[in-house]
Amino acid sequence: MTKKELVFMIMDTAANQNSGAFVFQEFAGRGLEYPYTCEIKKASFALMAGLYLELSPRNYLDEAEKYYILATNLSDRQFYRDMLDNFRKRTGR
Repeated sequence: MTKKELVFMIMDTAANQNSGAFVFQEFAGRGLEYPYTCEIKKASFALMAGLYLELSPRNYLDEAEKYYILATNLSDRQFYRDMLDNFRKRTGR
C-alpha cells in the first residue's frame, strides 16, 4: 500500500520566503467527523482542511463544505468567500 501526502507551502511574497509548510497524510479510517478534534482558529487552516477533504479519494464533500464555510466565518476577506463559491461550482452544490 502506498502512502499519500499532500504538502502545502505558504510563501510570504513580501519577504520572499516560506512562512510555513503543512503536511497532510492519508490515514486509514472508516470516516471523518466534522469538526476535527482540534479547534481551528485560522481561516487558512479551515480552507486547507476543506481542500484536503475535497481531494480525498473518499466522498467527504459534505465535511469539506463545512470547512470552507468555517473559513468564511473566521475571516471576512473576500478570498475565502470566493474559495467557497469555487468549491460549490466544482462540486455542483
